[in-house]
Amino acid sequence: MERVRCAQCRNPIRGRQASVTHTRSDLSFHADCWLELHQRVQAEYTVTVAADGIDGLLAPYSRNQMAAWLPSVAIDAAAEQLADMVVGELADQQSPSMPRREATLPQAPRPEAVA
Repeated sequence: MERVRCAQCRNPIRGRQASVTHTRSDLSFHADCWLELHQRVQAEYTVTVAADGIDGLLAPYSRNQMAAWLPSVAIDAAAEQLADMVVGELADQQSPSMPRREATLPQAPRPEAVA
């Protein structure tokens, strides 16, 4: 039986422990780890808004900030999963049933030798 691990502390979540499952990211957290993470993210957001104004207010909504609140372990796992998907797609594109096209680059003109 594989136990679910907390995305924050990486310790197993036991059956009777209070936990939170974030369905969008498919991550599970101990209830206290989730509370700690949420409080830290909100505190950072408040500081950013106070320092940067409207730019800080809108920062979480930009595409490059979408997963910034996730623990680094979860980001690494998602990046690894994405890399595996890309490798699989590339392997499918290079399957033997599909003819392979070689790329040919035009050659640069050679300078004429001056005598």
